[in-house]
Amino acid sequence: MILGFSGADYSGKSTQIGKVQSRFGYVVVWSRFGYTPSILYLKSFFRKVTSTMNIDKKENFGEQSSKVNKSVFDIWFWTAVIDYFIFGLYLHWITKIHKNVVFDRYILDALVDISVRYGGVSWRCTLVKKIYDYFFPKPDHYLFLDIDCHTAGQRRDGKNDPYPVSDTELENLRRIYFLFLSNMFKGDVKIIDAAGSADDLHKKITRMVVNET
Repeated sequence: MILGFSGADYSGKSTQIGKVQSRFGYVVVWSRFGYTPSILYLKSFFRKVTSTMNIDKKENFGEQSSKVNKSVFDIWFWTAVIDYFIFGLYLHWITKIHKNVVFDRYILDALVDISVRYGGVSWRCTLVKKIYDYFFPKPDHYLFLDIDCHTAGQRRDGKNDPYPVSDTELENLRRIYFLFLSNMFKGDVKIIDAAGSADDLHKKITRMVVNET
């Protein structure tokens, strides 16, 4: 069985994936667009190269900085697009050699990432969704762990998060998730209320897994 997990920050994705993995022996694949192993390797290599270059820091300010940032984003996007084609084929291979697979941060998270990075829904989101439609394996269950912003804020405040997500960001991200859910994934994603305890949520997910294994 193939499970896909998406969800807002502090919804408990990692906890639930860990529980499914330990209980049912699922193979977990990190599948976030732009953050696949090959892209992370390229980023690391690029940082090492640029760190050895003698760059005048004054050039990093103002209009020059904006142009550089846009160019970097564009290079990142098109490199990630090419990688995504190949990664989709790789995931098909994974599902052939493993019976039970979890895709962590699947296509829905990718679309939200792109929307945030580029300031709204655009042709980039449509392109990446088309790649997913044609080249990626489809989960038997695609789960979106939803959590209200108040509960998410409480969980955030109870964690030692080095990069906490603000209340405004939580609200904006949740809005974008549901925008995509209503327009691109009608009926394809199961929305699960993740505001309760981790154990109660795990029971809901377990019922889905057990019923089809």
